[in-house]
Amino acid sequence: MCTPFILQTTAATGWLAVGAVAGLAFTVDRGSDGSLLVERAEGLAFTIPEAETLSFEVIVDIPLVGATSLGAFELVSGTESHQASVFEPAVGAGGQAPRAGWVSGIASGTCLNYVLKHEIDLRVLPQEWPRVIYRDTQSGTENRRSELMYGMRNGQPTSLYRRDGHCSSATCERPEHRIEKTWLRKEHHCHKCKRAAHRYWRKPTVQEIPVDGVDMLSAVFLARSMVQNGLAEVKFPMLDKDRWWDVTLTLGESRRLVTKAGTFDCRAVKMTPILPSGKSEKFKGLFGIHGSLAIWLDKETGVPVSIEGVLPAGPLNVGINLRLKGFRGTPEGFASESR
Repeated sequence: MCTPFILQTTAATGWLAVGAVAGLAFTVDRGSDGSLLVERAEGLAFTIPEAETLSFEVIVDIPLVGATSLGAFELVSGTESHQASVFEPAVGAGGQAPRAGWVSGIASGTCLNYVLKHEIDLRVLPQEWPRVIYRDTQSGTENRRSELMYGMRNGQPTSLYRRDGHCSSATCERPEHRIEKTWLRKEHHCHKCKRAAHRYWRKPTVQEIPVDGVDMLSAVFLARSMVQNGLAEVKFPMLDKDRWWDVTLTLGESRRLVTKAGTFDCRAVKMTPILPSGKSEKFKGLFGIHGSLAIWLDKETGVPVSIEGVLPAGPLNVGINLRLKGFRGTPEGFASESR
């Protein structure tokens, strides 16, 4: 059974506390099923499963062509023991090893000569700084990467954001960045090429953030928790690069979805992001999907079953649908209904 998470231009029992951090009131608890409960300073907590894999087919609705399968998307999450350094004990208070949670979303596909591999990695750590590390990496035909870290730093809730960029042809003196002479053109430095080796980390942006802010991937797991707890509405700040949006999640309609993984009863959760500055700007979500985005979640467990949205493709906007085709390690209550 399922629930959508709609974006417009916008648990387990028997918890055992194994780590706590003051300030952001960060607490990581381990459930009897091995999952991790991540409690926030304010508002709803969310759960990271011990070993869950959700596999999706990527269907793109191209104008004049129709629906075409172009790739795959996989959402994998897990937990593991955490040791901050070799100088710290591997076992924490109460004789329990501190636990960390992680989530990885990987999209891959090809279209004509364009090759894409896009990966988003999230790590939630039992420490003050960084409490969370969120990395976004694109490779293939185009290459770019960014990193967001946040937590308590010098007693303040803080984020650090950095991204890479192409080196400057005017100042770069690295010989491997030069293009060899041809009969049409003399030797010269490359200009905004797409090679990863020619990109470097730019100066990071550091700022104070709301104490209860979360990243985009954690927001999806908050939507799962919202469905599990039967809440009609949830509000929180969502960190996006070097800024944040004020987000409202609202429980929406019900629908039965038929997928390659089975048939599931779902609900929609509407996600409305607004910039605190009041500026009007189109929101860009995970993997470049923006406009009107719907993530359908299982009614009972909150497991994502389908993600629908719009993806810019040059001068055109194409519809994109990530639909569940396989799963393992999901909660016991997640099961296909008879048609």
